[in-house]
Amino acid sequence: MEPETSSRRTRRRVRFRRRRQARVLLVGIRLPPNYGTEYLAKFHDVFGAVARSRKLPLVPYLLDGFSENRELFQGDGIHPTAAEEFVTLREQAA
Repeated sequence: MEPETSSRRTRRRVRFRRRRQARVLLVGIRLPPNYGTEYLAKFHDVFGAVARSRKLPLVPYLLDGFSENRELFQGDGIHPTAAEEFVTLREQAA
């Protein structure tokens, strides 16, 4: 998906949730390096730009602080263990 499409869809989701009186926290993700540096930079910028334009709190990357420690992930190397998910959510909510 092109970053422009992702940005448009993210803004639409924010509008939808705000119309329903929901509080919105925007949480960014990171993609694997095989997407290329130019694409990754554009994609990563989507979250900051949407957060600024919609005045949203932003967590740039949900797994910041422990994504480098492979012991905290399940065997697939992508998903955190159940215990680590709880710690991550608690830290992001603080």
